[in-house]
Amino acid sequence: MSLIKVDFVCPKCHKKYRIKLFKEVNQDKIPEIIDRSLFKAKCSECGEEVTLDYSLVLYGEDYLIYYKVNDEKVDIKEERKIKRICTSFKDFKEKILIFRDNLNDVLIEFIKETLLRSIKEDFKDEITDIRYNSLDKNKIVFYAFGTNKYLFVNKEDYDKYLSNFKNIEISDLIEVNKDTYFKYYEMMKK
Repeated sequence: MSLIKVDFVCPKCHKKYRIKLFKEVNQDKIPEIIDRSLFKAKCSECGEEVTLDYSLVLYGEDYLIYYKVNDEKVDIKEERKIKRICTSFKDFKEKILIFRDNLNDVLIEFIKETLLRSIKEDFKDEITDIRYNSLDKNKIVFYAFGTNKYLFVNKEDYDKYLSNFKNIEISDLIEVNKDTYFKYYEMMKK
């Protein structure tokens, strides 16, 4: 884990001081990333608590996820089998949950797209987004934003899809999301 010091101005009392931010963390910090407490700063003068948005690299056992907030370059210090870049916190959080549950993010994006296409028309208009939520024994759980509903896919069906994937390694740091996944999906199909 590495820290950096940055200047911070409290939005409430305007006191300026230096704070420490994580630049890199290991998977033991996942709960603090998910609940965003890792991104919080508290003013030592007035007590105002602010959620900051800054770039961060998460190193998991066999993956790394780079949450990129601006155009800065990052020096990846450790190699991992899976390397992803996310430019939104929603994507970053979802990637963390997917990899934590040892799932394939490209296949999860394909399943989300399939779910969206298979939903009834009247229900589809309410959905603003579908996100991976969790793995619950034999079901993969997705949340349909805009509907307050959960969608389920049998883990057995996921495993069947996965068995049709080639095990390829992409050596670059790539962004896999609902707009880009299909390129990687085509590469992985047998």
